[in-house]
Amino acid sequence: MGSYNSRTDESDMQSGSGSASEDESDFENGHQYAALLQSLIHRNSNILDRQIRLYKSDDASYKLYNTLNARDIGWSIIDIAVSPDQNQFLYSTWSSSLHLCSISESTHQEPLCLTNTSRRFCVFSVVFSSCGKEFLGGANDGHLYIYNLQRHDRTLRIPAHEYDVNSVAFADDSSHIIYSGGDDGLIKVWDRRTLDESSARPVGILAGHMDGITFIDSRGDGRHLISNSKDQSIKLWDVRVFSGDKAAEKSLNAANDQTWDYRWQQVPKKLFTCKDKLEGDTSIMTYRGHVVIKTLIRCRFSPAETTGQRFIYTGSGTGDLIIYDSLTGKIVEFVHGHKACLRDVAWHPYRNEILTSSWDGRVGRWTCVDKENIKQSKSETEKRPRASINPQPSSLRRSERIAAKTCSRVE
Repeated sequence: MGSYNSRTDESDMQSGSGSASEDESDFENGHQYAALLQSLIHRNSNILDRQIRLYKSDDASYKLYNTLNARDIGWSIIDIAVSPDQNQFLYSTWSSSLHLCSISESTHQEPLCLTNTSRRFCVFSVVFSSCGKEFLGGANDGHLYIYNLQRHDRTLRIPAHEYDVNSVAFADDSSHIIYSGGDDGLIKVWDRRTLDESSARPVGILAGHMDGITFIDSRGDGRHLISNSKDQSIKLWDVRVFSGDKAAEKSLNAANDQTWDYRWQQVPKKLFTCKDKLEGDTSIMTYRGHVVIKTLIRCRFSPAETTGQRFIYTGSGTGDLIIYDSLTGKIVEFVHGHKACLRDVAWHPYRNEILTSSWDGRVGRWTCVDKENIKQSKSETEKRPRASINPQPSSLRRSERIAAKTCSRVE
């Protein structure tokens, strides 16, 4: 594959607070975005801004299409999902309600209440079903939520994980099979057709990670998925081969034994140096080389249309975009550019470009070019100092698992 280089187009993705980087990339203030086919939804988690910006990408540029003021933010806009018909989108915050918004209107926002609770509540991951009539969410109370948009009511609340549910996904366009990943280090597979609140049981468990799951991405074939984890690895799975109870127990115990807080502490050396699989790990492949700190960093399969889903790409706490060959496990591209943690990545389904969203307040746009044409540019980029992976502590949300362990030590 070619190398990825920043592209200059000063008309793209600009606002009053945006700015171009030193290498003239297209950037815009922001924390995370969701990109789908013809539109880009970009969320800015700056609590002084509180805005969600929508961009259209019908041609080779990204033009501001709409701006909305987000509600009930708390300290951040957590996740965004776009409906299959691209007429609506959902966003989640630290609130018991998600908000349903129109793509084209800036005033209409419908709150959708998922639960009545006095404790702090947040949906960390939300996704529409393929028909657009339901959405699936995973929350910090360890439950899965399914909401029917036609009935305007929550239809299911399923106890899924011991701690936060950090990521959810549908296996394919049928929306029957659900994947969930939690802070307990386990991935669970559910059949939507048999889910019942009175006796909710997964159809299978995938175990092998040694710390919490930060993200799950389905290949869309109903068989394969990848998971990113705080144990500093991505794993590729085949759901035709589930893990046994003993493996699930070992993975859960390994996650429970972790005492570091990934949001501000250094990665424990044992996680970087560990090469052995947990007993019973049924993953197909493990990918290492990126850093998972500060936030729930996301990984994804490359597009089927342009790459045949040959690659797996991810952000990193070092601010780098990293692309793995899914077959060999080797890093094929290591793209420098951001100065802080890179949380989310999106490879355009038809154009050979990748967008990246970083804590440095910028969204980067990278295009694939011939390696011979960028040797000099790449050499200059590599001379720049890397972002520090030793963040300083600040006032942060405590995970239930770390908080419980801290309390037990105090007692």
